[in-house]
Amino acid sequence: MSRSIWKGPYVHPTTREKIMGEGWTMSQLMSLEMSGNNKSKDLAVIQKNIQSQEMTKAEIMRTYGVEIKDRSTTIIPEFIDKVIKVHKGNAYVPLEIKKEHVGLKLGNLVRTKRIPEYKKKKK
Repeated sequence: MSRSIWKGPYVHPTTREKIMGEGWTMSQLMSLEMSGNNKSKDLAVIQKNIQSQEMTKAEIMRTYGVEIKDRSTTIIPEFIDKVIKVHKGNAYVPLEIKKEHVGLKLGNLVRTKRIPEYKKKKK
């Protein structure tokens, strides 16, 4: 049974605050443009670290994503382009939210089970 329409999508309040407050977009992390908000000093330090270490996009996502354990939260349009790390039981998986992800749950985007690898028989 799906969630009632009049209730809207489920987003845990602390998860929303965490993503909207601490979350960076990939464009903010990759560009040198500074905005007039109170996070701009932190962003300047992060951008200097990225440039000095010549980090790849995957390394940036692993380092600067917001850690989220709530897998039942529905992705809303406010989360687009944010970099987050979703908990999969034993580790955090970096994830960049895209337009196609809106309406899905965070848990749908991260695999929790390993694919079994079978040993080959020797002839």
